[in-house]
Amino acid sequence: MATIPNNDPVPSNAPRNLKFNAEKMDEIVNSQDVNYTDRLNVVRKTWAGMEADTAEKLAEIDTIITSLDTANFTFSSEAAGLAATTEGQYFRTPQGPESELSFIYYQNIAGAAVPVAWMAGAQMVTTLLRQLRQMQSQNMYRDGVAGFAFPVLSADKRVVGVLNDGGLSAAYLTVPGTADIPPRDGPTLVAIVKSSADGRIGIGYNPDTGLAFALLDDDSIAYIASKIGDSSVPNIRGIWGARVFSPRHAQGDVFNTASVLDKGARTFEARQLISGGQNTLVMAAPLATAIRIVLVYGQSNAGLGGSTGRVVNDAPWPFSTWGFAGVNGSSQQGTVQLAGATLTDFVPALDYTTAQSPAICSVYGITQRNAELGRDDPGYIAATAWHGSQPITSFFPNATSGFWNYENAVTFLQRSAALAASYGRSAVLDVMQWIQGEAGPTGRENYATQLNNLFTTILPGFKAATGQADAVKVAIWQTNMSKAASGENYASQGQWDVAKTRADCFLAGPMYQFKLGDESTGPSTVHTGPEGRLMLGETYADVYSSIVDKGAWKPVQPVSAVLTGNVIDVTFEGTPLDPFGAKLAIDSDWVPDTLNHGFSFPGSVVSNVAITGPRTVRITLAAAPSVGNRTLRYAIDAFSDVTYWPTRRGNLMVASGRKSWWNRQGVNIPDAVRHYAIRFEITVTE
Repeated sequence: MATIPNNDPVPSNAPRNLKFNAEKMDEIVNSQDVNYTDRLNVVRKTWAGMEADTAEKLAEIDTIITSLDTANFTFSSEAAGLAATTEGQYFRTPQGPESELSFIYYQNIAGAAVPVAWMAGAQMVTTLLRQLRQMQSQNMYRDGVAGFAFPVLSADKRVVGVLNDGGLSAAYLTVPGTADIPPRDGPTLVAIVKSSADGRIGIGYNPDTGLAFALLDDDSIAYIASKIGDSSVPNIRGIWGARVFSPRHAQGDVFNTASVLDKGARTFEARQLISGGQNTLVMAAPLATAIRIVLVYGQSNAGLGGSTGRVVNDAPWPFSTWGFAGVNGSSQQGTVQLAGATLTDFVPALDYTTAQSPAICSVYGITQRNAELGRDDPGYIAATAWHGSQPITSFFPNATSGFWNYENAVTFLQRSAALAASYGRSAVLDVMQWIQGEAGPTGRENYATQLNNLFTTILPGFKAATGQADAVKVAIWQTNMSKAASGENYASQGQWDVAKTRADCFLAGPMYQFKLGDESTGPSTVHTGPEGRLMLGETYADVYSSIVDKGAWKPVQPVSAVLTGNVIDVTFEGTPLDPFGAKLAIDSDWVPDTLNHGFSFPGSVVSNVAITGPRTVRITLAAAPSVGNRTLRYAIDAFSDVTYWPTRRGNLMVASGRKSWWNRQGVNIPDAVRHYAIRFEITVTE
């Protein structure tokens, strides 16, 4: 037979290949087999085979077309469609007359209805047509009105449009673009007109009150004044600059009034006494609650002891922090009894001596913190009753002549309330700061007993002096001790004990991180310098706010120390550790590095100190201690003497993440507020 495959080259004119091809042509056309084998031994489709394949494909296409376009594959639900179709088939379900879709198309894949297409319904078409007609009726097009980047024609045929310079124009109203608005001072409101130069609001809306705000120029004020019977512009005494605006005449022949803006972009109404000898502006009620008194009580580090110099030479918060006219630096040492009649008025808080006091620095710090949080500020009065080198006994009432500490404190409080009342306000003492300890008495229990008795005795008198309803609380600063002292007097541990046992007392923290002496005038052996006191004020702002807002504060302090072999694991607690992410750290750029970062274990050698967790520190000893040796100490023992720094210090701290306002003003203190671990002595357990 000629139809035997061979490998002759293609094309070929060999007779046998001609015969082969003729026979194969007959097989291709007339055979009912679906395949044949060509001369090169390759299996190919016959005509019958090609017809079979085409029929199969046409059947598949017909199935798809039928399933999409006929009612045979339209079902009331996905479940019904799946039940009536097989793998790979398509079906659709109607969505109802209220839907924007008429049908959803599915494919049956492994028994699941998989959406493959959607068909728009009449509802969607109607909505689109309505929107299109509305857009056409408003004639939104770029070149419809000269000068408009985007004009819109209102229903009453008035044109509203955005100007090319960014302004807005409407019938009878034109708001200029922000580039045309000069820098202005204004409160934090919803901006209507805002300067692009500095972001300050010139016209705004307060959604809390429903009232609008506008900064008026003198011509506007004069016009308003002429309409109410006086053509002059009222005068507010003092050099206040642009932070005072909209002055008005006296109310009831008692006050000049004005709107003021402080550095925290907070705005409020303020009053100035017409008959007063000072130019002070005090916030008017009922914007805020009672004015708060920031009283500091204690020995030289509480007041102006050491003549430590002054960094701040103006009143940075004149509308919300005040001292007293008639007394230097709003403080009085107990050697002289303070006469209430000399405290004639409030003045913007500034130490008018060569030193800065913790009280003044504290009112700065609290106000700064409020401004950062955007809080309304009730205002703060700074006062200090202090007496250098005096033990606790000098601070009880009715001391002998020359020890007028308690009496001076009461006078400050009484005059705070009286002067606040003259401005239509009240005054209260929430928290008193206690800064004392270097003068003792010595001994942990002895100091704690006397300090407890002092607070029990004086706090009711302080409460009565202002007439306030709430009891006075105390924030205790842990003494830093003098570099000249021969040894620790354990007042710091007595202070810790009082704070742990009295519900009205809180240990604010240690003072060893506040530098001793002034960088410009030289170091001190015991007195905190101006940089350190500004740092104290910012730190105290966190303490004060936690006590007032939450009724709670804990410093960074140990809760347990567990000994295993030669390793002591110390666990800490403290309010500064509560914020998310806050953790213990070793200060490496402020307090000079101290041996073992301030930790000691008498009778044993500390070989390593490491932070092992957000709240834990591990102390490794060179060898396991003896059975009787169980006392861990921190910042208690005197370490190497470094100029400007206490010898009893440590490097354990928590960084709050809150930026230092004074650091940004160029003062040499850390760039963020820090809370350091207290000085402590604790017994380890096993």
